[in-house]
Amino acid sequence: PKLPSSEPEHLETVSLDSFVMGLYDQAFNALIMLINKSLFHTDKGRSSIHVLDAPGFQNREMAGCRNGASFDDLCMNYAQERLQMLLHDSTFTSEQNRYLQENINWTFSELPISPLPVIDMIDKHVPQRRGAVDFHTDKRGILWMLEEESVFPGASDGTFLDRVQMYHGETDEKGGPLVKVMKEDNQFVIFHCQRTLPVLYNVTNWVRRAREHASFRVVVQVLAESKRPSIASVFQGRGVAASATSISASALKANTSSSSLSQAYSSPSSSSTKKSSICLQTKFQLDILMDTLRKTKQWYIRCILPQLPSKLPGALPSPSPAQPTPT
Repeated sequence: PKLPSSEPEHLETVSLDSFVMGLYDQAFNALIMLINKSLFHTDKGRSSIHVLDAPGFQNREMAGCRNGASFDDLCMNYAQERLQMLLHDSTFTSEQNRYLQENINWTFSELPISPLPVIDMIDKHVPQRRGAVDFHTDKRGILWMLEEESVFPGASDGTFLDRVQMYHGETDEKGGPLVKVMKEDNQFVIFHCQRTLPVLYNVTNWVRRAREHASFRVVVQVLAESKRPSIASVFQGRGVAASATSISASALKANTSSSSLSQAYSSPSSSSTKKSSICLQTKFQLDILMDTLRKTKQWYIRCILPQLPSKLPGALPSPSPAQPTPT
């Protein structure tokens, strides 16, 4: 039976959980490597097509679940915010900037709400400074705070929520906070999708999950010593432990049409800075993906903006069907 969060878990339970997480991580990375290897060809094409089929916003409340969304849901919703920011920049911001650069006479139209404030709240990096911290200017992102909490002795889900409230709990220029913390329930709400989609997150065991346990790092060695040659051959000397990004880079390295992608995967910013961080892998991989997408000619296949009758305070009213929000 699972112990209450207030009681310390047995060391063997934590070790087993970490080992299972590492096993899944390595199995997934190996699968990606084998797929890329089977698709790889030596002919250097002049062009390529990248199809990105990303999951939509994850909100367990829509499915009737009251327990709150998980850390995995936060990562997927963060990916959606980054994709919406790319759409916002390419559709609105860049077009209006081009009109200004070319001195075109036009009537300025107010832009839709930018996803940038939510993105900054999740992934903004603020270098450590000496002296007192200014919580108004040094608002580091949730992923970075979780990473820091994972290495602090004595840190817990409660101290993580305290920092979220401290940095992001104040009212912003739009009249309300982007996040609301309910510490007694170990939960907080982020207002996604231009503030029309409040998502409730449950942070139970987030700090523990963010920590890299020693058993997580021995998975590759165990798999490399497998008595099954088909398994051992995949993990022996391949360095699969790094991440899916390094595996994808090696598979695409010689492909001219994807050279920008392979170069991004092997860039120092993504490979040397906190390479093993569980919290920040999502950010680094999305940085690479966004850089790749910006170099392409983009077409968007969009679903309708998700609507939810808000039961939580702070969400902006949903646009009426007669006046839809540009997407």
